[in-house]
Amino acid sequence: MTPYRSTVHFTQFVGRVLARPPESILYVAAGAGPDLAYFKKQFPNTKVAAMESNSESLSAARAHLAEEGIDAAILMERDWLSEQPEMERRFEGLLSLSTLSQHKSPVRAITRMCQLADSWVAASVMAWNGDHDFMIDVRSLDDAPDNVEGSRHAAYYNIYSLKTLSRLFERNGFIHFKAEQFQMDVDLPPPAELRLGTYTCQTAAGNRLQISGPLFMPWWFIFAERSAK
Repeated sequence: MTPYRSTVHFTQFVGRVLARPPESILYVAAGAGPDLAYFKKQFPNTKVAAMESNSESLSAARAHLAEEGIDAAILMERDWLSEQPEMERRFEGLLSLSTLSQHKSPVRAITRMCQLADSWVAASVMAWNGDHDFMIDVRSLDDAPDNVEGSRHAAYYNIYSLKTLSRLFERNGFIHFKAEQFQMDVDLPPPAELRLGTYTCQTAAGNRLQISGPLFMPWWFIFAERSAK
């Protein structure tokens, strides 16, 4: 498995905003492992660790790390959103890919990130420069007799104002905030069936827009740094 293009560009973004290579980083919601392996290779002299609570993702991630020759001990079976005082501020920085947009509200997720990170947080998130947040509840059709709504929650595809994100980090003492819009640099074909799955459409100006189902996905990279006080 190869990392997504967004992971490659995100890692380059982190390298640009940091004054020096980090001493330690924690990656939350590690998933199936390719991103974690890529981070470890790109930061060879950095202590890298990750948290994942889903059993299927854990098995896949450990297998992928073994294939890459990386010690699977860097992957912890933990729910990063749960209270874990012993883990707070143990790592210089925290990395997160898409996690913020996948939660019902960014408040709890950002608060937890700021509790875990000692100095900074870097994340990818769907966002824009406007004054509105879009809370998008993606639901799948469900014809079960006891489901009166006819659908069930499948995922969140939330899009936040960058102002909202900046303010939430500031409330947690992370007062230095930077954001950079991600531009996809390869074409992704649409899925063969009408279902969720990222693909690209090219504009007249040559930019690639990322779409999933009928939804536009405006991905940004953000970086928030704790006040030195």
